[in-house]
Amino acid sequence: MDKLYTDQNLLDALKKEGKKVDSSGLMGPTYHGYLAGPNRPSAEAIRARFGGWTNAVRKAGMIPAARRTKDEMKKLVKLGKVDAKYPALRMGMSVRELKVAVGLEKPRKPTRERYIDEGARIARKLGRAPNFHEFNRHTKTVTAWNPYRLYGRDWKAFKRDVDKQLKEKEKAKAAKPKKAAVKAKPAAKKAVSKKAAAKPRKAAVKAKPKVKAKPKVKAKAKAKPKAKPKKR
Repeated sequence: MDKLYTDQNLLDALKKEGKKVDSSGLMGPTYHGYLAGPNRPSAEAIRARFGGWTNAVRKAGMIPAARRTKDEMKKLVKLGKVDAKYPALRMGMSVRELKVAVGLEKPRKPTRERYIDEGARIARKLGRAPNFHEFNRHTKTVTAWNPYRLYGRDWKAFKRDVDKQLKEKEKAKAAKPKKAAVKAKPAAKKAVSKKAAAKPRKAAVKAKPKVKAKPKVKAKAKAKPKAKPKKR
């Protein structure tokens, strides 16, 4: 005979299993993750008693793994329990918009140019304007739903604006004057002159002017005294 459990017994069993999934007890277990064991109610018994697994998890004061409400998803994002990208996609918001909504980031008004810039960045990577799914796969700031809604569900119009921005940037690059190539030799001379300038200049030693040697004057030979005539 099967053991009869009260509602509180079933909820306590759910809470105990939920703490294994999340130590804070905020996130509840999945139906398939809950395995029937000895001395505890089965998953089928819990589901039958509360009219569904999701209702039972909520009755136990936890957030279910599936069919979460917007408030539940926002709460999990705010507490850092889940990544913001999937809840943002579910709610048709950008990741930033969701983080702003839960108070994780400061609000910033989204603009058409911001979406076009992101589309142009992806287009340079792909070599063409992205479609809806490619934009969603490569985006870093917003989901594809943002430009999709902004353009009134007309993705082709968004792609035209992305292509237009790419062409304008290419024209701007082509219009820039090219810098004249600097010759290598003059640059080398300048480098040498800089090195020479760095060295302290030695004071120039003035050469003394050479003194011309005076021509030697030959000494005149002394005249010999004339011999006196002998007296007779």
